[in-house]
Amino acid sequence: MSYSAPVSTAANQLSTSALDQLQRIQSLKWAMFLAGSSVFALLYAVQPMMPLLSAEFGLTAADASWVLSISTLTLALSLLLSSLLSEFIDRRRLMIVAVTSTAVLSLLCALAQNYTQLLWLRALLGLALGGMPALAITYLSSEVPAARLSQTIGFYIAGTALGGMLGRAFGALLSDQFSWRLALLLLGLAGLAAAWQFQRTLPQVAPRSPHFTPATPDLQSLRQMMRSVFMQIRQPKLLALFAIAFLLTGSYTGLYNYITFYLLAPPYLFSQSTVAAITVFYVFGIGSSLWGAMLTKRLPLRTLVPMALLLMLLGLAATLHPDVRVILSGIALFTFGFFACHTLCSNWLATLVQAPKALVTAVYLCCYYLGASTLGAFSGRGWDYGGWPAVVLLLALLLCLALALSLWLAWQLLSTSPQPPEQTLPDTPQQASDAAAKSAQSATDEVYWQQHSRLYPRDLTFIQLENGYVGTQPSSVLQAWQQHQQLVNSQSALYLRQHWPQEEVAIYQQLADFCGVQPDELLLTRNLCEGMHILLHGYPLQADDEVICATQDYDAVLASLQWLVTEKQIRLNLLQLPTNSTDQALVQCYAETITPRTKLIVLSHLCHRHGQIMPVAAISRMARCHGVDVMVDAAHSFAQLDYQLPALEADFIATNLHKWFGAPLGTGLVFIRESRLAEIRPLYGLSDHAGSGAMPIQRLAAPGTVAVPALLNIRDALAFQRQVGLTQKEQRLRYLSQYWLTQARQIPGLQIITPSDPTQSCAIAAFTLHGQSADDVVAALWQQARIFAVSRQLNQLQIVRITVQLFTQPAELDLLIVALRQIATTIGTDQPPI
Repeated sequence: MSYSAPVSTAANQLSTSALDQLQRIQSLKWAMFLAGSSVFALLYAVQPMMPLLSAEFGLTAADASWVLSISTLTLALSLLLSSLLSEFIDRRRLMIVAVTSTAVLSLLCALAQNYTQLLWLRALLGLALGGMPALAITYLSSEVPAARLSQTIGFYIAGTALGGMLGRAFGALLSDQFSWRLALLLLGLAGLAAAWQFQRTLPQVAPRSPHFTPATPDLQSLRQMMRSVFMQIRQPKLLALFAIAFLLTGSYTGLYNYITFYLLAPPYLFSQSTVAAITVFYVFGIGSSLWGAMLTKRLPLRTLVPMALLLMLLGLAATLHPDVRVILSGIALFTFGFFACHTLCSNWLATLVQAPKALVTAVYLCCYYLGASTLGAFSGRGWDYGGWPAVVLLLALLLCLALALSLWLAWQLLSTSPQPPEQTLPDTPQQASDAAAKSAQSATDEVYWQQHSRLYPRDLTFIQLENGYVGTQPSSVLQAWQQHQQLVNSQSALYLRQHWPQEEVAIYQQLADFCGVQPDELLLTRNLCEGMHILLHGYPLQADDEVICATQDYDAVLASLQWLVTEKQIRLNLLQLPTNSTDQALVQCYAETITPRTKLIVLSHLCHRHGQIMPVAAISRMARCHGVDVMVDAAHSFAQLDYQLPALEADFIATNLHKWFGAPLGTGLVFIRESRLAEIRPLYGLSDHAGSGAMPIQRLAAPGTVAVPALLNIRDALAFQRQVGLTQKEQRLRYLSQYWLTQARQIPGLQIITPSDPTQSCAIAAFTLHGQSADDVVAALWQQARIFAVSRQLNQLQIVRITVQLFTQPAELDLLIVALRQIATTIGTDQPPI
């Protein structure tokens, strides 16, 4: 039986699965495009009809504008309700109901007997329509893989823009040729046809989508969800973005509402059909959305949003020119700037918002449509009192305010972003090439890192800031582990006896290449503790030999050394290191502790308590001069920091692979320099792994059958680490830590325990809060903001540990800062912090 057979079969199955997934995404993409076009066509179809309604019902321009404003007003309210329902009810069904009921209400609008009835029906239409924009982005985010998500969302947004254009165009043409009632009737029938096709085209997953599980509609989950929303929307950054959306769409709606009146009046006297042709400028809007998306790869959002607002101001000013060609050019430029700004603000929101995203996004869209309804109608007062110049002046004031807010927001984001640490120059051209490849994506490129975060399966009902205990595997690595499990389970002994030995050799070789050592210097273990036990208990220590260790080192390592004190009568010299000291001073601390009896220094490369990175290489060189060995616990530095094992200059190193490397639980690694291997005695006696042809280091392995699927998964984790790049990974993790540390240092009573030098820490950092125990702070973070952290003990100090990961978003860290400020304000009051 050939081993390649099941692999080939699996490959064929994966190919078929990939084809099915592609077809499903295509169907979903066209269905969402159709639905978006339909509902927004019905929403905006009445905009060019306002002069006709004004004449038929004897209305002012401002009063006539309410036929659109009332819909956008109720749409804004509906967004919040629909988003809340979407956490508990099937989203596909809600969208189908929204598209269908919007078409039905459009038909009823054609039968309205008076303007009051028409407004009531348009209000209901806005309520019904809200289910589509409220759920579309969230639905696509849960159903479409990250690699295709941007394209699919862009296709949906293009559909909404096209719908707005077609609704205005056909609304104007049909009402000009026939009547506004017949226009709404025909458009409503088209909407019903679109709803029927949407229901048929949108892929059905029975009984529900595997990517979304409705929340339990209980009071506790609702309270936690709303608490998270309220904490986010109180942030000044989000409030500024909400205000920009409000002003942006208000100015846009105001221009398109009253440019119709302007061009229908003398001296231009355009016909209704000619005015309808203005909607062709939506084509510029679709193009500008793509333009804005492409520019985000070159320029930061804080630069692009003000640029787009300036384009809108320039286009608005051009409409004051008497030449109609200049006016039309100004409208085109204004439209181009609006859609670019809308796209950029949506991307900006995505980098700031955190779960529950649907609800927070709904608040943003609510402000967006509230601006369309209130400011769109309010700008009509300018038309009533001063004509088009007064409208332009009013809209210019709105855009100037939005511009000022965007500049303030850009300054806020810039001031809270820590500067990246200085980079050392590469020694060789190859190193320069490698560094350039790995640093292709900046540590501050939020668009890239947000896409990267989607590679991890996460529970978004809480914010995970305790990433130091165990790592979260990317979906691809997790799925590969499941396939390995299925393979071993199906072939069992056949695989273990005939194929596993060759696979094990290959895994050792790949790990050796990754670590920069030889395969016969590595030993796979179950975790760090097993590896340190093998090293400590196998190392030739005699009675009265001295071992130096620090009080901040790992508890299990300290416990193992205490056992050696009891069993072998060794001497344990514990030193307490300063938490904010230079590398040179730390080396000196160890040097001054060495005595003639000292045989071994045991230390953590990166302290698990407060994240301090120790100068291991310098300590190793110093210790070697005294004839002292160094044994390293690299549990937190391995695959968090960019280095290879020889860089530590230590002969004995242990780590685990389930933290930062991304392999499953039950995987670890030991390194012993080949020249020192004979000095380590087997902890378990002669291992059954040390058979004929086995590497000498295998005599130290624990006996028994190993977890083969987990060990096979090491290759997948290693491939993912190479794909990300350790240089890039370390830079991003350090940036995220410094992002929240920079702001936390400004909180009264909060003391950072992690070294202030950014190069002396990376993903892990810790703090204390005066007047609060660490356990109380951890509990308050969970209860107030659903942030999961952990308390640790550092000497006599209880500290709160915060550990970021590559999927951590700056918006989550902003929430951490908001929560810490709130907790800090409870100090000295009569109210408890929780």
